[in-house]
Amino acid sequence: MSFYDSSHHDRMLSATQKLEDATFDIEMSNAILEDTISTEMDSVQELKKQREILEDDSRKLDRIDGHLDESNKTLKRMLYRAITNKIFLIIMAIVFLIIIGVVIYVGFFVFRKK
Repeated sequence: MSFYDSSHHDRMLSATQKLEDATFDIEMSNAILEDTISTEMDSVQELKKQREILEDDSRKLDRIDGHLDESNKTLKRMLYRAITNKIFLIIMAIVFLIIIGVVIYVGFFVFRKK
């Protein structure tokens, strides 16, 4: 009977040691899991902050784009007015040259013959 008891006792000690080892492994795995979850939660919070920053930047860029569109329209109107003014000045210069030419022609050729 003592052999049976000794063998049984050894198996019980071995099983107890294996159980303790498995329990330790599970506790270590749980600690690693908790650490991983904590790290992931921190990462999620950081990503959320970055997303908010990117969304804010996107809104700012949309506003800037709107301002650039308005500026572009204003510059096009200014260019159109500048071109219109130049054309008007050229036409006025041609009209004045024609008037001067007519005055000179009339002054030299029409009044001189009399």
